[in-house]
Amino acid sequence: MPYVDFKYTSLFWKLGFVEETSDNFVKKYSDSYQINIEAERQEINYGNNFRINNSTPTNLYEHKDFVVLECVNRLLEKGYFRTDLQLINDADKVEMPDIIVCDNLGNKYFAIDCRQWGKDFEKEFANFKKGNSRLLSYYKNFKEVKYLCLYTSRLDGGLLELKNPIISTSNIDNKIEFFFSGIFEDNIKPHNALLSFSEQERNQKFSKMDKEASEIHDIGDYQIEEGVLIKYSANSKNIIIPSNIINIGTGAFWNSTSLVSVEIPNGVKSIGGDAFYYCSNLKYVNIPRSVEAIGNDPFAGCPLVSLTNDSSNFFLEDGVLYDKANTNIIHYPINNSSTYFIIPNGIKYIGKHTFYDCSNLISVTIPKSVICIENNVFAGCKNLKLINNSPNFILENGVLYNKEKTQLIALIDYELETLVIPESVKTIGKNSFWNCLNLKSLTISNSVTRIGYNPFAGCNFLVLKNNSPHFTLKNDVLYNKEKTEIIYCPNTSISKTISIPSSVTSIGRNSFAYCVNLEDLVVPTNVTIIDRGAFSGCINLSSITIPESVKFIGKWAFGHCKSLKTITLSKNTIIEDFAFAECQVKLTLLA
Repeated sequence: MPYVDFKYTSLFWKLGFVEETSDNFVKKYSDSYQINIEAERQEINYGNNFRINNSTPTNLYEHKDFVVLECVNRLLEKGYFRTDLQLINDADKVEMPDIIVCDNLGNKYFAIDCRQWGKDFEKEFANFKKGNSRLLSYYKNFKEVKYLCLYTSRLDGGLLELKNPIISTSNIDNKIEFFFSGIFEDNIKPHNALLSFSEQERNQKFSKMDKEASEIHDIGDYQIEEGVLIKYSANSKNIIIPSNIINIGTGAFWNSTSLVSVEIPNGVKSIGGDAFYYCSNLKYVNIPRSVEAIGNDPFAGCPLVSLTNDSSNFFLEDGVLYDKANTNIIHYPINNSSTYFIIPNGIKYIGKHTFYDCSNLISVTIPKSVICIENNVFAGCKNLKLINNSPNFILENGVLYNKEKTQLIALIDYELETLVIPESVKTIGKNSFWNCLNLKSLTISNSVTRIGYNPFAGCNFLVLKNNSPHFTLKNDVLYNKEKTEIIYCPNTSISKTISIPSSVTSIGRNSFAYCVNLEDLVVPTNVTIIDRGAFSGCINLSSITIPESVKFIGKWAFGHCKSLKTITLSKNTIIEDFAFAECQVKLTLLA
């Protein structure tokens, strides 16, 4: 059984699910209907369909399964009832839409084909435009359906993103015309679709934005796609973000150390997670009144930053940023001189990176209201003594666990040198031992079945011991059971180079992070994935051979590899933004 990516647990919380018992997530809706998720077994219970005998989906294995979940949740929150929805199990195998929405009389109203974000969605959208898609094939057999919708979504940097081109079947035999609004918006009521924002209008809007952008003298400093600021790549001290920007993307200003002040114009609707991460000289940023959503702490790792806020969707108190409902704490300033902080009672969610690198803090109190603590919340808080009043967590010997002690969330005590993980623990959370430089010995217990990504990044002196049958430890390197993925390689096991077994197909997230001993590496020909941050901080890595088998290189995979000068890759390799951040490498692409 494939293991679910831990980011999907964050999706459950984002959608409003509650973890009633360990790994059992539940959400209840207005019509007394509920969805149950067993995260460890990767199972979901949507209940039975009405009006048809098709079985409903039961697994959460692939990205698409979570797109279906997110779409179903969106429909139910909008006011559709479960009785309106027909959910098709194994839709790909039977060549059916994933979701069929019925009207009040039980007639087929619209059909939704869910797709994985990225290539899968774009390919099917291209087919849709050519008149050759699953939805159009479905329409040929069920002419009564009024609308056809292609759908994809993802959780990126703590914010949900959505694409949903729609067509009306009323004039489909003469012309296929796409619209990008009309079903899921707040002002649209159930069973009353009102299509707007046609493809022509959409193209005109973004063409106009591109033209306006071209007239800005420093626009070349920005990578902009359809109103989203993807990346800033200049070295200015003071900038005014172009007025045609709608959203600031995840990590857009990542490590822009030259920045001192940023003015965000009114009109920007969202600020993505980690947008200004590690902007070490950034002092001033405003949140304009137009901002509706903010992802995982956009200002983490900014030790000098001072925020101003004009948005009614958030409030700022003593430099601490909360959402307007006062249920989510987003950002705590590193430069706050106070040595203690009591999180207000009523806060339910402590977001990723909220207290990142707040080394001034000696004491933080978690109130009884908190139900969710994201990853890397207290990373870098080297002097912190945590006080926990929430019944949803256990703090024991400097380690934070969930209430059943089945998940290890984070090591809080940075002075700890040795840890034997309790036999009750099944899951080691993502980023749970981030930069724990004093940790020298860690024993993985027999009970551990899952390890989140980046678990030991920056633990430069750590030596692992493994008692779990679900993982393999060889020559101090931790792999999954089958030795197809490298989970963690300690710097101490490397003497200039290391031999990677031929069984490995994936070099995992941050698996070699900060391995400063690494100078030379040959990646075996079976490897297809070099994941996010895999070699970040390997400052002495000067030579690496990457085979044509590698199809994907993730963000920051070679970040800060300052000794790396040249890399040869297949032209078919997908390279994410920031994959080579802060390294002056020359890429040669093979035909």
